[in-house]
Amino acid sequence: MHDVISNRRLLLATLPLLLVACATDGRVDHRVHVRNVGKAEVVAFSYTYGSLGRRETPRLGLGGDSVTMPMRIPEVVNVNWTNENNGARHSVAIPLQSKLSMAQASGRTVRFDIDGDTLCVYLITRQPAFQEQSERIFSYKNGVVEQ
Repeated sequence: MHDVISNRRLLLATLPLLLVACATDGRVDHRVHVRNVGKAEVVAFSYTYGSLGRRETPRLGLGGDSVTMPMRIPEVVNVNWTNENNGARHSVAIPLQSKLSMAQASGRTVRFDIDGDTLCVYLITRQPAFQEQSERIFSYKNGVVEQ
């Protein structure tokens, strides 16, 4: 029993050090979520997000792809997809670091929503009772970046 208490104390004592180490190397705990929100099929989908590297999926569905962990906010996120309905191929470089600080991302979700030929990036904050507050931080439609 004494060992369990000692181990628990050791864990509690080192946890703040681990969090500080994470913060000082530029990583912040947040979630990245990509999904198809439209009726058009999204195929040949890929994105790069810092330390996650390149992530690919042949067909992006409503559930999409999601990762939660301490990560750096990448300078640029590259997103590529094809709208299967019209064959349009899209490639977008999102200057994420210039739009989002570590403090803003901490504990939140960076969500990439694709609807056919449109891509919107949102910063999502969870609210009580499964509600969410969203702030659009980037938008691209038919080859044009909208501010």
